[in-house]
Amino acid sequence: MRTLIIWLLLCCSANAEAMQLIVQGTTVEGNRYTGYGTCFVVGTTEAGRCLIVTAAHNFDRAERGSVIKGGKRYAVENLRIHPRHDVACFESPMPYGGEFALQQATRRVRVEALGFGPKYHGRPAAGWTGEMVGSQFMLGDGGLHSCSGDSGAPVVTDDGYAVGLVTGVETSGSTPTSRSQYAATNARTVVTDADAIRLHLTQYYSQQCGPNGCSIWLRPQIQQPQFLGIPTGPPRVVGVTPPIDSIGIVTRPSVPQQQPVPSPAQQIVRPTDSQVQAAVNVWMQANINQLKGSDGQCLPITIILARDGREIDRETYQPGQPIILDVETIGGSR
Repeated sequence: MRTLIIWLLLCCSANAEAMQLIVQGTTVEGNRYTGYGTCFVVGTTEAGRCLIVTAAHNFDRAERGSVIKGGKRYAVENLRIHPRHDVACFESPMPYGGEFALQQATRRVRVEALGFGPKYHGRPAAGWTGEMVGSQFMLGDGGLHSCSGDSGAPVVTDDGYAVGLVTGVETSGSTPTSRSQYAATNARTVVTDADAIRLHLTQYYSQQCGPNGCSIWLRPQIQQPQFLGIPTGPPRVVGVTPPIDSIGIVTRPSVPQQQPVPSPAQQIVRPTDSQVQAAVNVWMQANINQLKGSDGQCLPITIILARDGREIDRETYQPGQPIILDVETIGGSR
């Protein structure tokens, strides 16, 4: 009997945090320099490395970089920079300690930006609060704004979602070295929003783009054909590019072939292990809020398998416990 084990990795990011980014490079004049910024984890790769995002301009003329976590430095590897949006992503072999899920800001929402700017100017590191104005600007409380070193910092809602990352401050003056330098003018912090970060992760991560740019990644997803809300046939596999709130496993680009919808008289197509895993992951991400309690902690999950209104199997799993799905059962062999 084949079984498919899927670890319950929901968006419990209580340990997610911003981290210091340090880069070294050479200026146009040929002088060596060290630059500073902020970055944060949004997921892990197939090889178990942390997938990290930051502002692309942090790597202007940079030759190498490192992330500081727990007092240790970890190398920046496999860097990818978006050609239009101010966002870059890279891998690092640092130990995983939680991640920020991405969520687009659709209204004026309270946020906190978690940058290391003050630390690079001899002051204690601390975030600052405010509210989003649209999806690309943050108006700080008391006029506070980002300063140098904050670029790449996550802009986080009260419930822990990252709505974007800091890329600069809206001013015609010099780059500020303190967050109150332009407070009197209510200068807004410029933000690369969550949708732009998602675009970068899905189009540019783990591949080199040619002169015509990069194709969109298509992910396999099982969908149930319906008419007026009534199922009209067995599920089919389609290629989709859905918004992904949390990148748990980043797969290589693939374009699955769309399966024809069989008639009711035809044999039901049995999904493959990878298709079942993709369907479960999509469902978990779509129902993340329902799987968490009022205090943000993960709740137990019960999976019920049924056919024609008749229950086949039922299992309850605790948070962190692996979910074991019988692929033969899901495929309709019994």
